[in-house]
Amino acid sequence: MLSPEDRASIESVLRRTLEAAREKHNNARHELQRAVDDIPSGIPAPDGGARIHAAASSERYAGRAYQVAMRRLYDYLMDGAIPEDFESGCSGAGDVEAERKAAITRMPSSKADP
Repeated sequence: MLSPEDRASIESVLRRTLEAAREKHNNARHELQRAVDDIPSGIPAPDGGARIHAAASSERYAGRAYQVAMRRLYDYLMDGAIPEDFESGCSGAGDVEAERKAAITRMPSSKADP
């Protein structure tokens, strides 16, 4: 059974992970918009299409990562479901901080499409 401090720490980790995913998604959306806006005539240059495709892939991937982060936080807040990648026996904020770092490392990067 987790202590109230551990539960608060897990929630904090999930919220920070959500914020990081949201920021990556917003950055990817802005990059996609910049790629589209760089084509004033609407007809892309030879490499413009590839740039738009890459930006769109990054935006989709970041969007999926954001959805996963939202779902993880929602499931925790509504059902108390602790994500499987968290150690079941967190004993304090130090363990949760390590899990936060590991979760962020495992988060999909907005630079590649799966």
